[in-house]
Amino acid sequence: MQGAEEGCGWRVNRIVADSACGPRREKGALVVFDIDGTLFEADRVTPEAVRVVFSRYGLSDPGMDAVRRYLGRPVAEYEAWILSLCPPEQAQNILEETNLEELSLIRSAGQLYPGVREMLDALRDAGHTLAVCSNGPERYVSCFLDAHGVRPYLSAVRARDNRPVTKADMAADLLARFPDRRPAFFVGDRQDDMEAARVNGMVAIGVGWGGFGGKHELAGAAHLLHDPRELVQVVDEYMSRC
Repeated sequence: MQGAEEGCGWRVNRIVADSACGPRREKGALVVFDIDGTLFEADRVTPEAVRVVFSRYGLSDPGMDAVRRYLGRPVAEYEAWILSLCPPEQAQNILEETNLEELSLIRSAGQLYPGVREMLDALRDAGHTLAVCSNGPERYVSCFLDAHGVRPYLSAVRARDNRPVTKADMAADLLARFPDRRPAFFVGDRQDDMEAARVNGMVAIGVGWGGFGGKHELAGAAHLLHDPRELVQVVDEYMSRC
């Protein structure tokens, strides 16, 4: 991967470190996470919600691979796709039932990726400020945070919902809210996560454990990690150089 340090043998990208640190800070880093494919195994939830509700209406299941293409992308794109698969007179009802089924499955079937909670514990205990930034709807994000005990780790939550904002916009807002927390990292598995980092001068961390976007979407990552716990070492190393 061009420009990325990969795996457990990674090294700090010195050029990225120089641009991301800013003036030396004593209050810890800002670490912003995507949710689906980064913290949360959404493919345990959304494809099953689609299958259950489509079956209820006698519609063909589009399948796991088709649904996975939309995980982590803006919610408006996913919902437009769902609506396109439904009879027009039933489309809105099917979409709403699918969204409700998804919320139920977040609670009953959803899981954090292995190592995520240990990572969050370690980063919080080290005094870093943690936030999430998602393309998903607010009720989805809130359900996930509460069902899986993630909210107490966070100092801020940003959900795109159907508003005309980008992840880069939401990341800029978080940087402005926490100006004394540097360096700043954006951790995700989609191209718009890497773009949000690039536009805002953050360290782009690509994750290889979820991989909804695939490696081609992570070409802008400074580091590609394969286990959530590796992030703790990455942040510690950058802090030692800032």
